[in-house]
Amino acid sequence: MNKKFMQRLSVALLLVISSYAYSQGLLKYNPPKTGSPMTLAGGGTRSFGAKIPIKILAPRHTGLTSKSQPVLYWYSSLPKPQKLLLTITKEGDDQPALQVHLDNEPAQGLHSVRLVDYRFFLLEGSVYRWSVAVDDEEQNAGEAISNQTYVTLRYSFPSIPIDSLEELAAAGYWYDVLQELIETHSPQLDDWLAEAGIVVPIWE
Repeated sequence: MNKKFMQRLSVALLLVISSYAYSQGLLKYNPPKTGSPMTLAGGGTRSFGAKIPIKILAPRHTGLTSKSQPVLYWYSSLPKPQKLLLTITKEGDDQPALQVHLDNEPAQGLHSVRLVDYRFFLLEGSVYRWSVAVDDEEQNAGEAISNQTYVTLRYSFPSIPIDSLEELAAAGYWYDVLQELIETHSPQLDDWLAEAGIVVPIWE
């Protein structure tokens, strides 16, 4: 059996598992075997708290997206509007592939960036590190805000068609599932985030 056939067989088995999860009203997530190390998100603790005001919504391992221009999400508990800096760096590169200055972002709540708005594409198979930080020299240099936050993601186009949210979860596409749950205001969002160790009051 060749490698491509084995990959398709693995995905097919995951889809069978997802059909059972769907019948139970669950989203069964299967983390991808990327070989990448655990990543740091929110200083290593994922629960909502004052010490870490920016929580990236992502798993601790390298998450998958089936889109070359995914939507990236984070939750802010900053006490007032701030200038933020989004940075995306391709693994192995010294310089960022994209840096976006976000002026006067609202304070507490859910935030997102659509890469399509910046005409930025991820390269298939490549791993990227992305982060969100307070874009203020005085704040970053001082002790007012602890903001060491980054995660990694990889764009991987599915080898076979995937037609449902349950199939996306079973195939390991964490970012795609997150976007769908947020855009549809799904009650499953809290459970999806909690499985990744993320606890934030998004719908409050």
